[in-house]
Parts: sequence; C-alpha cells; structure tokens
Amino acid sequence: MKYNHGDPVEIKGVISDLNPRVWARGWTTGKLRALATRTEYKITGILEGYVIGTRVTVRGTWKEDPKHGGGIAVDAVLVDELTGAAVVVESWFQKKLEDYFHVALRVTEVVPVERRWEVLRSADELQAIGIASDDAEKVAAEVDLYLRNLEAMKHIMAKGFTEQEANRILGEYRTQAELVMEADIYTFVHDEVVPFHRVDLIAQEHYGVERTSVSRICAGVAAALIEAARNGHTGLGVHEACEEGAKHAGLYPDIVHEVLPECMQHFRIYGDLIQLRRLASDEASIARALIVLAQRNREE
Repeated sequence: MKYNHGDPVEIKGVISDLNPRVWARGWTTGKLRALATRTEYKITGILEGYVIGTRVTVRGTWKEDPKHGGGIAVDAVLVDELTGAAVVVESWFQKKLEDYFHVALRVTEVVPVERRWEVLRSADELQAIGIASDDAEKVAAEVDLYLRNLEAMKHIMAKGFTEQEANRILGEYRTQAELVMEADIYTFVHDEVVPFHRVDLIAQEHYGVERTSVSRICAGVAAALIEAARNGHTGLGVHEACEEGAKHAGLYPDIVHEVLPECMQHFRIYGDLIQLRRLASDEASIARALIVLAQRNREE
C-alpha cells in the first residue's frame, strides 16, 4: 500500500531490524515487515526495549524525508505476540539481563520454542534444566515482571492510550492500573497522569461515559485547576472553577456548579478557593515549615 506524507498508519508485522544505537528517551530506528504483504517499512520512534522477531501492531504517521525516503514515525507499538524464537529470547537478554545470557542459551538449547517464556518466568522450571537457584530466581522475577507489564500495556493501549501514556499509567499504578481504569478512568486526570482531553476521548468511546456524568464533570474541574496551577495559581474561586471546568467538559457552567458538591472528595476548600488536593497539601507543608523556622528565629 502506498502512503502519503501525513497519513495515519497502523500495520501488523514483525520487527525485523533495530538500530543498536539509541538516542534520548529511547529514540532509535528500525524496520517492520508487514504480515499481510511482507513489505518492509522503516520505523522511527521510541523503540528501546523491543526485540527483533516480535510480532507487533505499529501505529504512527507516514513521513516522507527527502534524504531518507518514506517511513513510519511511530506513536505506539502494541506487542501482539512475543515468540520464543532464539533470536527473540537472546535479544531480550542482551537488552535486559546481559549478565545472565547463559540462561538464554540453556533455555533455547533444551526447551521447545512454544514453552520458552513460560519456563523463563518459573524459577522451579529453570532449576529443573540446570540453572543455579540464585540465577533462576533473578531471571524468573525479571521475566515475570516483563511479561505482566507487556500484558498490561497491551490492555491499556488497546483502549486507545499511546505508548507513552501507558508507560506513565503503569509507572503510577503498577499492577493496579487496570483496576483503576475500570473503577474510574478519570482518576488518571485527578492524579495528573494523563490530560483530561485524552482520558475523556477514551472514556466516551470505550466506556460510554455520558457527557453530564459526575465523574466527567469532576475531572473537567480538575483539568481547570491543573491548568491554573501551571499558570501560577494555586486555586480558583468557585465561580471561576465552574466556568473553566465547563469549558473543558463542553457544558454550561450551571451544570458544573450543580454537580460540584459531589466532587469535593477530589479537592480542598481554602477560604473562597478550590484547590487540588496535591497543592493544598504542598501549601500546608510549606506553612508548617515556615512556622517552625519562625519559631526558631524567635528562640535565637
């Protein structure tokens, strides 16, 4: 298929090559071989940590470069299948556990392809094929964490989050990420992990959240307070908070004002101001520190 500059691209394929040189934030280059056509595409983006031979879905934008030709600027890589092929296992160990490469060699030597990752995540099975107990425990723990993170990333990105957003979500919530998402996806906004407009799009498309739902309106107010904080304001008046929250949610301010009392578990009232819980806590800590310093100065 021929793509034009700026076209959105989503291709299922196999990572066929990766540049060993990695730049800032894990940016590098590689190649993707499409499953449907066997065509090989250049890919660029944050690809550190992936291994050659992995079946993935790549999402991105087609870019035409006058010097290097066309290729995919990658927004997200969704791992569809991590095969047990020797090149995949060995590439993973070279990137993640180079000091334990002998384990990779032993596993690829004696374990059938389809069971290699299963064996690698089990200390007992590794010991059964002759791996020392300490090495087996270390490798099994790292592989199990890696596989669980891959599965979690797959579920999160399947909802429409980008890879960077999924990484932030997993970094914040670890094994609880999916539970948080299912309970109230707008928690990502309140915890300042993913911006409102991104969460809101996924909430409405994948969870059918109504525009006037309480959780959505509360998140709109949170988005207004987060934006105000970035502009140097540690809080907003009630009227202003409702107006700005309404803009984020695309609603009338009086609807937000009516729902606001149900949102107060997410915020703090300080005088006439509504504040983010984080900022209220930070201000309280600063105030306590200033009181202590003032007392010390008087004593001296």
